[in-house]
Amino acid sequence: FRSLLADKNSVVVERAEYMLGRFGASSRAFVPALVSGAARTQPVPAVYADAIVQIGGPAVPELLRQLEKVSAASLTREHWAVKLVEGIGIAALPELAKALGSPVASIRLAALGAISELGADARESRAAIAKLTSDPEPAIRGAALTALVALHLDAADTRARIDAAMKDPAPVVRLSAAMAAGTLGPAGRELSGSLGRLLDDSDPAVRSAAVKAVGATGSD
Repeated sequence: FRSLLADKNSVVVERAEYMLGRFGASSRAFVPALVSGAARTQPVPAVYADAIVQIGGPAVPELLRQLEKVSAASLTREHWAVKLVEGIGIAALPELAKALGSPVASIRLAALGAISELGADARESRAAIAKLTSDPEPAIRGAALTALVALHLDAADTRARIDAAMKDPAPVVRLSAAMAAGTLGPAGRELSGSLGRLLDDSDPAVRSAAVKAVGATGSD
């Protein structure tokens, strides 16, 4: 298959990629070649994306490695590697759980985003996610709050962490905290005092999110 992936005929290459995807996790040895090909061609051709997603969990570490040179502050969920990781779904969870402890901020951030999409299926990762609410990187602190809410576990602890985050010096964290409170709905009513303070926040995005959260939680 390696020679087929390097073939000058695009039809041959696409057929090889299709077959590797059909083999699923058994094609793990070809993940670096597939991911390298995807990185060279933007937007990622469907045949590359489909093959990588079908290989599943074994493709996650190589995809996350594509983020090592991307700053956490500039990383978005529109990055092609992030979208493919999220496309793998629950099969990505074991590798995502490991990635929460990565020394690379952008990888921790991507893992949090993908875990948020998995919701309650990722509940066993709660302790690691909660730890990241104190991460040195503001974007990660904010993303950790979003992930905690998505797990639907230990509402009291989640509310306490959101409440603390509303006092964070970084606007992006306060914004995430307000949005997380809103996502809790009526369960976040106990945060009304802190939300009220955010209505006077120096950042307009935070103020706007606080207004929405007040309505969503039913706070007075």
